[in-house]
Formats: sequence, C-alpha cells, structure tokens
Amino acid sequence: MVVLRKQKHIYVELIKTGTHSVRRWLRDNYMGKIVKPGDEYHHSCNVPDEYKDYTVFVTVRNPYERTLSHYYFSNLHQPLKAFLQYLLDSKEGIFKEGVKFPYIHCSQKKQYDIAGAKEFIRLEHFRKDALAKLDFVKRTVPKLPRLHVTPGRPKKRALECYTKSELDMIWECYKEDFEAFGYEKS
Repeated sequence: MVVLRKQKHIYVELIKTGTHSVRRWLRDNYMGKIVKPGDEYHHSCNVPDEYKDYTVFVTVRNPYERTLSHYYFSNLHQPLKAFLQYLLDSKEGIFKEGVKFPYIHCSQKKQYDIAGAKEFIRLEHFRKDALAKLDFVKRTVPKLPRLHVTPGRPKKRALECYTKSELDMIWECYKEDFEAFGYEKS
C-alpha cells in the first residue's frame, strides 16, 4: 500500500497490475509512503483503520494480459492450458499442491470491493485515467516507469498467445473484471 497523506489517498496494490511501477510513480511524484499493514503481505486489500477516511484507489489490468503475466511470472513449467484450468479450479476452491500464488484466482473486482476502493486506474490507460479520476493529479501526468518486466514473457500482445478455448477460459474465470472495468471479451 502507498499512503499519500497530503492528498488523503491510499493506493492498494492488486497483484500483477503494475504495482511496482505505480508505487515508484507515487513516491517520486507525490511523496507516497509505503505502508505494510501489520504482518500482512504487501498485496493485502485490508486498509488499516487509521486510513479509513482516505480515498482508496487501485490499478487494474486487462485480464488477458494479467493472466499471461502471472503465468510467466510464476514459472510453473506447465502448459498454459493446464495453468488456466488451475485458475478455474482455484476459483471453485480446488487448490493444487506446489502452485505459487494461489490468490491470483481472486478477481480484481473482488479485491477492489474488499479494499473499499472508490476509483480504479486501468494500467493500459494510466495517464488518461489518473488525470480523470485522481484529483491530486494535475494537467501534466508524469510518465509511469516500467519496472519488473516479467522474464520469459513473449514480446507480443497477450491475445496473440492464446487459443480460442484459452480465451474462453480466462473470460469464464474473470468475467466480473471484464464487466466492472470495461474490458472487452475477445
């Protein structure tokens, strides 16, 4: 989490949504301070009580891009289709042994709601959304740094990496994200 005391905003970091880049952007341009709520993981959606009167915002990412990024980040050494099946299974509460980051199955919308967020910034439209939705961002939006690029990931767009059935599996898993944040089904 990144707290902006002067602006009374708090950024809650949803996994695989450009959090390292946004954290740096907030720190460098708006004096954001990183806060780790107690013993919780830094992607926790539980906003500490002392910040309950702050405006909570998150970044979200196209579910196709986010899923592919997570697949390569996890380095699971399994076929993509098996990974997507894992996501569907985990959504139903069936967790498999030895898989890193089982919490990725949680939709961005669900995490947005848990955090009590009031705004979302789509990573793909960062400058436009930040200017429109964050009152402390003024006319010139500083460029978002590109940090922590997932190693091994193909340089092409996510949509070019999936088969039709894989696209359908992602839609099934993250339908509420597509609908809540304005992403199109492919």
